[in-house]
Amino acid sequence: HEFHNVIGGIRGCAHELRTDEPDEDRRETLSVITRATERAAGIVQQLQRFAQKPSLQHAEVDAIAVLNEALGLCEPAARRQKVAIEKQFSDSCLLTADADGLHQVFVNLFVNAIQAMPDGGTLQLTAQTTGHDVVITVRDTGTGISKAALPHVFDPFFTTRADAKAPEHRGSGLGLAVSYGIVTEHGGQISVSSPPGEGAVFTIRLPRHPTA
Repeated sequence: HEFHNVIGGIRGCAHELRTDEPDEDRRETLSVITRATERAAGIVQQLQRFAQKPSLQHAEVDAIAVLNEALGLCEPAARRQKVAIEKQFSDSCLLTADADGLHQVFVNLFVNAIQAMPDGGTLQLTAQTTGHDVVITVRDTGTGISKAALPHVFDPFFTTRADAKAPEHRGSGLGLAVSYGIVTEHGGQISVSSPPGEGAVFTIRLPRHPTA
């Protein structure tokens, strides 16, 4: 909390200075500071969520509705990067779950997939009810994940985007770890595969009625 307040103070000062700064080079430097503090604030929020055990509020929800809502947040970024979105959804996928938690998981996966396709590609989504489970897949046609990295993608602080040029694309290594925690709290499973040259595929399997 204290660190978050410090970041907010730095961001506010940089923003105020930029507003009145006539020199273009200094304005750009202040913009860099502002973007860095925004990223730092995001990392702090992720750390807070990771450190706290999720408090899930279970109710009957339609996974399709949650998927579409999460997708709505990510579609502008997909359009900017010329990423086409293909959906194969059942009419409904009802389950007992925490809608906010699932929304966070879906957004994390969509953002990662879009960022893995900087030169365009296709984001393929499927969702269906299979027996007692709802199964969701998120497939991209991006750069893929190396064989060495695959076992670690859900580890806290592990990221394959540490050296990305754009600050907003540099991973904190917490998004997938948080997502893993939310899925397991639902009694579900999340896995990843990355066939050579075929991007990455994340599969989520959620019980329709958790027994916990």
